[in-house]
Amino acid sequence: MPDRDDLRIQLIRDFKFFKSEKGGRVLAEIKRICHPDRSSFKSDPYVTAFNEGQRDIWLHIEGMVNLEPVERKEKADDGRN
Repeated sequence: MPDRDDLRIQLIRDFKFFKSEKGGRVLAEIKRICHPDRSSFKSDPYVTAFNEGQRDIWLHIEGMVNLEPVERKEKADDGRN
């Protein structure tokens, strides 16, 4: 079974789909519905929370698309993963 680092590297590679022509169209649609360039604040706190959730998803996808996989580093001897 792959370890956590291997899975993370594969996930970063999978997000590169969004850099393809088809992926770019999907990404544009996600951006359109998530409204990352608008204020998420509304007078209703539940609407604000919902809007922030959409924005957070967009920011996560955008961040993952722009990450580059790195070679797996040896785990530190102090037990950190």
